[in-house]
Amino acid sequence: MASHFSLFSKKVLFTALLASITYQSQADAKAIVVSDIDDTIKMTNNLGSLNEIKGFIANKPFKVMAPLYRDLETFLGNQIEHQLPDGEKDVEFLYISAGYRAIFNGDKFLEKNGFPKGHVELRTLKSSTDTFTYKYLTLAKKLDQMSEEERLKTQFIFIGDNASHDPDIYAQIRRDYKINAEIFIRDVQTNASIALEGEELKRAKNINYFLTEKELMAKTQGNIEAGEETIFAKAMGQSTQLLISNLLKEKELLPEYVTKTLGKRIMTKNKCIQQSDLAKVIKCRKAAKKTAEALMAQYLAQ
Repeated sequence: MASHFSLFSKKVLFTALLASITYQSQADAKAIVVSDIDDTIKMTNNLGSLNEIKGFIANKPFKVMAPLYRDLETFLGNQIEHQLPDGEKDVEFLYISAGYRAIFNGDKFLEKNGFPKGHVELRTLKSSTDTFTYKYLTLAKKLDQMSEEERLKTQFIFIGDNASHDPDIYAQIRRDYKINAEIFIRDVQTNASIALEGEELKRAKNINYFLTEKELMAKTQGNIEAGEETIFAKAMGQSTQLLISNLLKEKELLPEYVTKTLGKRIMTKNKCIQQSDLAKVIKCRKAAKKTAEALMAQYLAQ
């Protein structure tokens, strides 16, 4: 009898230990969303020289991004069955911008526009003036605070734009730390979405590009298997999809400055500034503007 009880006790102890290990493994799982701010969730126009100052001061958000991030937060949270210990969030948002803290209140911008709460990293006067170095080191610091095991259990989602170095930074971080990460890049340069005659799309491998949030509704190719939906396509709620459709109909989904950027590409390709006289320069610029508007309308209608 004593022998039977001892065997039973061992089985119970083993089962409890196994359950404890399984629980800890699931509890340690989490998701970290890393987002740029300017030209990713805020309409800044970093490619527009003087217009950049206007866009930076206006603090106008992309209307879809806040509800989309909330959808993502809910979806990721539902995928994780157990809460992390010590009150740690299972879905964490980290906003990293090369903007300066002295002239931009990131926390106020996020709260005012309904973005998920998270930690905001902005440059100070002591920060590196090199955007790539600053953003890479800021993100690397976060990853260095995690053990290798924690990083392996964490799902990373990186969102940025190609006005600056975001694609290179995110891809380099993913390679260096060997993490599971989906990368999404807003195509403010337009050259990852619309190729001019004789050109090829400028798309880095294993990165998901989107000109507007409309593309995030569909299955896309990138670092996911062919035919598999991206995390945004899985997470997007019906109300967010309806918002995208309405903004598209109202011609408010895409900022005007993105079409102007496309026009500048066409002007450069057609060498408008090198025309023989002012009249031809003006005619070339007008033609480029019309072509840009037509190409953009055709793209958005797809």
